[in-house]
Amino acid sequence: MSRSPTETTGGDRGGYLASWAALNRLMRQGTSFSGREQNTSYVNTGDGRFCDVSSLTGLGFKDDARSIATVDLDHDGDLDLFVGGATNRLYLASVEYSARKEGDDPSIPLARFVRYAETAAKLGLAEPPASDALILDVEDDQDVDLLVTGGQGNAWFENLRELRFRKRELPAGEGLEARDVDNDLLEEVRIGGGVWKWREGAFAKVAEHLALVDLDSDGVVDTKPQAGLAIEGRPIRAIDADFNRDGSRDLLALTDTHLDLFLSIRGAALGWIDVAPRGLKTNEWGIGTSVRLRAGDLRIGATCRDGLVSFGLGRRSTVDSIVLRWTNGVEQGSVTPLVASCLGIEEREGEVGSCPFLYAFDGERWHFVADCHSGTPLGLPVATGIYLPPRSNETILVPGTMLKPKDGVLRLDLAEEFRELFYVD
Repeated sequence: MSRSPTETTGGDRGGYLASWAALNRLMRQGTSFSGREQNTSYVNTGDGRFCDVSSLTGLGFKDDARSIATVDLDHDGDLDLFVGGATNRLYLASVEYSARKEGDDPSIPLARFVRYAETAAKLGLAEPPASDALILDVEDDQDVDLLVTGGQGNAWFENLRELRFRKRELPAGEGLEARDVDNDLLEEVRIGGGVWKWREGAFAKVAEHLALVDLDSDGVVDTKPQAGLAIEGRPIRAIDADFNRDGSRDLLALTDTHLDLFLSIRGAALGWIDVAPRGLKTNEWGIGTSVRLRAGDLRIGATCRDGLVSFGLGRRSTVDSIVLRWTNGVEQGSVTPLVASCLGIEEREGEVGSCPFLYAFDGERWHFVADCHSGTPLGLPVATGIYLPPRSNETILVPGTMLKPKDGVLRLDLAEEFRELFYVD
């Protein structure tokens, strides 16, 4: 339909209006005329243009797609794609590079190809049909989970790693959004009009909110962001951002009948800072990375879902620290970053775990002896469903010059330096 009903003259105007009414009704119900619309995938060529790669990537399927979420569910550094609809789809990404031929210039990067494999049904993610999807580490256990809502029910797919998921109950309601409502460095989730907090192994309702927005940019979620705004219809989604780049936060409100943009009137300048994680060992855009900000009495936790995390600071002119926890568990901080700027943080090289370190005391000082227990990892996968068998005994040579008694006691210390649990008998 290229013309709106008000532009139509003559002919069957009543039938034309009825068609528009039917289309609007079906869209509000989360359906469409055929349910077989063509989906399209475009790649940014870097010169202001886009190229249709639907047939190459396998993302040009015909189905009624209603939601989308990007996340590295298998922690391989490549962003996977969850597409919700009448039938949910999960496309696991794998990157391939062209072979370098003899005589090729080594300074020219190899051609990079991304392939997708659809695995939603195999992994148990095909149902319930998702009209909205959200990534969130519900239990704060370093595993990015997937939450979905829809007309046939809601679900939380707990990430157990190794592409294993457990389907769990999610409170009823339509629409998903996450934000740190109580400023405890952990995000709560809004489902419909209720705000839910994960507490002692279950979701507890802690508030009612139309949307989780911070229009006054003070770092605290507004309790009644709709006050004074003529918002018509049933709220579905609201987004607060500086759409016209004037330094103040605006509101984009979507209801079942309207899509409205409310531009704020700029007043006194308020503090803000953006954080752009850039992964090296994890995914490039830092999707799923936990970002935690401390500025005086202000504490805010957020999850990077699109490559950028924005924080409002109100009248605060400084930030004490920003700590990132990448999806592999490594934490990285920035102290007193510059406000009113975009802080790009590149993932540092480093290990997420190591063997425990053994130290010996020579009566005067401690000495590093060696790392130990390298043969006893619990649950270390070497292939799908296959784990490295642990070796329970280990012999370590401790030179006599490093270990001498003091007060009749020989002293050895084991230090666990990384985010691991260590058992010893």
